[in-house]
Amino acid sequence: MTDKANQATNITTNIAEELLKRADTIGAWLQGKIDPAVDFATQQAVDIAQQYVMFGMAYQTFISVGCILVFIACIWLTKKFWEVSDGAIIVPAAFVGLMALGAFCNTIRDTLLVWFAPKVWLLTQLAELVKSAK
Repeated sequence: MTDKANQATNITTNIAEELLKRADTIGAWLQGKIDPAVDFATQQAVDIAQQYVMFGMAYQTFISVGCILVFIACIWLTKKFWEVSDGAIIVPAAFVGLMALGAFCNTIRDTLLVWFAPKVWLLTQLAELVKSAK
């Protein structure tokens, strides 16, 4: 090889070595930043899951109890205003009552899951989240 070719090879080798040193420095810096973030996320994941389950318990209970109360109110209003309205109260009361009953039937599964099998409920929620993200 000629001197110019040797110089070019040496320059290329020096550049490659310098790039590797900088890559190592950047890698070490990133590792130092990522490790605390991973530790923080790992510590917080349990707390976040517990809070989400508590939210699910409150939300599902609120919806279920609300549906039952609306259904009972429809029955009570129908009995109270039956004679005054000559039976006309039955149509709106039946409509609202059936909607409340349908909503209750739709939410009772999740309500029972969140109270009696919170881990299963949490996994179903995560699966739905993954499906919706696609």
